[in-house]
Amino acid sequence: MVVEFDIRTPDSARKFISELTGMTEQEYNVEIIDNIDRFELLWDKLFERIQTIDISDLRIIAFHIVGSLDECKEIEKNGLMNLRKVLSNNTFLGKELKKVGVKVDIENKVVSCNDKSYMLSGKSSGKLFLVSNRLLNDYCVNGFLCNDDVFSYGDDICKRPEFLKNISELFPEIHTLEEFWKRKSKSYRINFYATLNQISKGIFDICNADDSLSDDMKIKKSLLWYALNRALDNFGTEKFIYIKPDLSIPSEQIISIDELNYTE
Repeated sequence: MVVEFDIRTPDSARKFISELTGMTEQEYNVEIIDNIDRFELLWDKLFERIQTIDISDLRIIAFHIVGSLDECKEIEKNGLMNLRKVLSNNTFLGKELKKVGVKVDIENKVVSCNDKSYMLSGKSSGKLFLVSNRLLNDYCVNGFLCNDDVFSYGDDICKRPEFLKNISELFPEIHTLEEFWKRKSKSYRINFYATLNQISKGIFDICNADDSLSDDMKIKKSLLWYALNRALDNFGTEKFIYIKPDLSIPSEQIISIDELNYTE
């Protein structure tokens, strides 16, 4: 049986807890798991059952928010690509940037627009740092494990690619492209799943300090901790997921693409 870790909503988190533990909400009494000691008591109680559960085929459910000009047809065909691949291939964003004179040379670490050219470096500052950081360090596919109000998330990711904002701040002459994209795009929520081998393991660090556990059990314990806190609405605004830098989410791992109604 494929186990799906889904905390997009409190209800989906409760469903995962029940599937992992075999208990109803009344039995595990989620309302009282409000501190680490009570969580450890629950973990000890469920340890033997959870130990038998196979998570080798675990699917981690998440979603990505975009502002798209092509109704996500490119994503539907090619999947979710990291920023470097998007800019290196014949994609919609890459072609639109070239039309306004922007060239991104990842291999030689150069970004230019018409007669302006900058070297990409981790030592850069200000507007150039934002572009450098996105292209050199923060270019992976990412998404939300949960976020109940994506429209309040900063940088207007629901209207246009965040990188378009970064690059238009560095090259103000292409600001019209960013404004056009924001004005004409539609907002979409792309629900997808990732496997354990595809994600950066940072989301499971919560239980890494427990040396008495195998790596497999550390992951299960972290999953339970996240799900219980989501069920209790203890997370605040959002939790993220990060795919390994050089990987993409292929189209067959996209569950659905849903248009969102954005209102100012």
